[in-house]
Amino acid sequence: MYIQSFEEKENGTAVMNVVLTAEELDRAVRAQFEAKKDQYEVKGYEKGQAPFEKVLEVYGETALYQNVINAMAGPVYQFGLKETGVRVIGRPTFQNVSVTEKKEMVFTFSVMLYPEVTLGQYRGLKAKKETAPVTEEDIGRAIEEEQAKNVRTVDVEGRPAREGDTVIIDFEGFLGGTPFDGGRGDAYPLELGSHSFVPGFEEQVAGMMPGETRDIDITFPQNYVPDLAGKAVVFKVKLHRITRQEKVPVEITDAYREAVRTALERKAAQDALDNFHKAILSKAAENLIVTLPEGLVEENGEAMVRDYASRMGIDGRTPFDQVCQMMGIDDTLLKETIYPTAEEQIRLDLLIKAVIEAEKIAAEKEAIEEFASRMALSYGVTPDEVRQRYDDEALQRLCSKELAMMAILESALEE
Repeated sequence: MYIQSFEEKENGTAVMNVVLTAEELDRAVRAQFEAKKDQYEVKGYEKGQAPFEKVLEVYGETALYQNVINAMAGPVYQFGLKETGVRVIGRPTFQNVSVTEKKEMVFTFSVMLYPEVTLGQYRGLKAKKETAPVTEEDIGRAIEEEQAKNVRTVDVEGRPAREGDTVIIDFEGFLGGTPFDGGRGDAYPLELGSHSFVPGFEEQVAGMMPGETRDIDITFPQNYVPDLAGKAVVFKVKLHRITRQEKVPVEITDAYREAVRTALERKAAQDALDNFHKAILSKAAENLIVTLPEGLVEENGEAMVRDYASRMGIDGRTPFDQVCQMMGIDDTLLKETIYPTAEEQIRLDLLIKAVIEAEKIAAEKEAIEEFASRMALSYGVTPDEVRQRYDDEALQRLCSKELAMMAILESALEE
């Protein structure tokens, strides 16, 4: 491999061309063929048994190149960074790949160059630390919330099922007298009023008694699955049991109220400290003098949205505009909330790295061990489990980041 060209642009980006030589390309093609030969079918040979030359003859070089591109883009990019010594930020964009007459493969990457950063004031910053007082209303609300969690499941007897109950039912759906796929359940727990079943189903289960069997007539909505959309069906339902959540009485003593007060005051104090630290770090980040590369904020904003979307079960391969549509995110929300939050996070990351360099912070072994122990305690795992998840380099980096933040926060003052 070698660098063909490296060109810096005016917008804080650069284009890098890295070449895979003819010999390296040939080795890579053959290696990828061996790794994925089971995907090639050639007449006269069992699948995956055709020799390389025959597959090359049938499929052609271009078809074999795609596996090489997928396998080599990462290593080629890392080689380019190492050879140029350039410092980048954000994700690279794989712009193009081409094969020359000399059978060399040229990878073209667009990268965002690490911006020039000048630290502003980051020590001795001031902010307000306001602790919200704990009122009697706060204590009463906390007790009510705790009582709401303290419930037990009890059987309901002597009355029919109603909204708020959970019924244990068997059901089977019939279309034209014939059972349909997905229309059956045995000993199924259904909370009436949850609207988790097709409209009209729960309403007709309400009023049933344990042991009762009932036919329920339902017409599926027009936007339902194609085979059942708009169709009239009958569900045969048998109700076995009715249960309901019941609060467990808790004696509210003076000692209990004081314990709740103490817990709320402790939380209020911690919230005040967290907000104070956030304000100080935000001021230090605002004091940073830096011009961010074009597109970096949007890239990080998209990453934030996709991270949240993944926790909601949205496939990471979904186009970003569709992700936004599914999550109710419009351009106004992106520009006024998400992108500013992304920029603030970028500036904070740049601040911490700049402080590490300015203060020449390098976490020593003892500090790293203490950091790993605190991390284990916060995660509820052992220090050994932390070390299984993070290697020495990662722990050193995280510990140095913490030390940099401490350098900012320990010198902070209250207004």
